[in-house]
Amino acid sequence: MDINEELRALERKVEVVRRLRDLVPSSPEGERQYAEFIKNAEAYRQSLVRHKRIRKAFILSLPLVASLNMVAAAQKLSEGEWFLGAVNLAVAVFILSTWKRDFLKFGKRKE
Repeated sequence: MDINEELRALERKVEVVRRLRDLVPSSPEGERQYAEFIKNAEAYRQSLVRHKRIRKAFILSLPLVASLNMVAAAQKLSEGEWFLGAVNLAVAVFILSTWKRDFLKFGKRKE
């Protein structure tokens, strides 16, 4: 389940609990549990949103990391260190292929 699905599932759970609260006669213990549930649900929602923002920032920074690896690869290849240059180039290609896959998947989601 991705983050957006988890957010929607959390919203559905909160709505179900609100409806149940309206149907059931209130008691001090029930109100306390309801308030605790809402507080925990909001904290979980905020953590999901924070995780989503961090993931987006990470995905958007990967091309920079790949370009730095390409610069390092070019430097190593120009110095005649073929193995280290090839490793840096392979890492850059891997990062870009991973980024392209994640970025395309990220872009298809409805925000």
